Amino acid sequence: MRAKELLVVAGVSGSGKSTALSALEDLGYFCVDNLPAPLILNFVDYLTQACIEQSSRYALLLDCQDIPSVNSVLSGIELLTERGLKTQLLYFDASDEILLKRFREARRPHPLMVKTDGTTSTLTEALQEERAILSGLREKANYLLDSSSFNVHDLKKLVNEYVGGRTELLIVCESFGFKYGLPTDADMVADVRFLPNPHFVPELKPKTGLEKSVKDYVETSGEAKEFLSRYFSLLEFLVPKYRNEGKRYLTIAIGCTGGKHRSVAITESLAKQLETLGQTVTIRHRDLGRE
Repeated sequence: MRAKELLVVAGVSGSGKSTALSALEDLGYFCVDNLPAPLILNFVDYLTQACIEQSSRYALLLDCQDIPSVNSVLSGIELLTERGLKTQLLYFDASDEILLKRFREARRPHPLMVKTDGTTSTLTEALQEERAILSGLREKANYLLDSSSFNVHDLKKLVNEYVGGRTELLIVCESFGFKYGLPTDADMVADVRFLPNPHFVPELKPKTGLEKSVKDYVETSGEAKEFLSRYFSLLEFLVPKYRNEGKRYLTIAIGCTGGKHRSVAITESLAKQLETLGQTVTIRHRDLGRE
């Protein structure tokens, strides 16, 4: 019988956990939605019973609203690992800006907005409290996924790729603007703000790094050519090491000031170079089109 494996899905409210669980169910996982944390050890006993043959792959979505619940989950994961059951923690997150937008569109309150004493807090305060509570889970996650730039379909596709039996390393090359913050799911971050900035060239300012004129302006400098050469050499060394270690995803973030010109152009070129290594490369421009 195939060895059992458990994927624990956790993260902040509104970050896409339920969407991920639906994707896992479509992939044949036996899914348990919103199990109370105090019951996690009972679930551990259930999974480790030799007679259980209902499924070999399980997914468990958890909604922790206090520190004791987080500790119960961490203890349960540790116990499962000790008993030889392959367990991974998939943690979902998103920017406060996106979460606020999602809650307002759904017209639903955050679960921590209403206190047990009858008082209420703002949505922003509830999100901050939840992040503090879940920090221990976030630190222990095997994979951190920031869903800020994903729609429902993209998120399901990414979950499918993560658990769908991939053996190769999937590389995501992502451009971003430093003024909008660092990507929380980045494994490597490079700063290309030292390159000539098309923002100060009137005819190039309204364009993006996807257009040839901007790309030529950025990459004809000796600094850009040397950066791409040196950075690609580093990745050429690292990628096989990550793959041999069993890493499934590598997110490489390239940042400039606004995420419109330099980072976009360099990300496009770097992705093409990485494809020459026979890797599956996905390009994502997080802040392109953002004012």
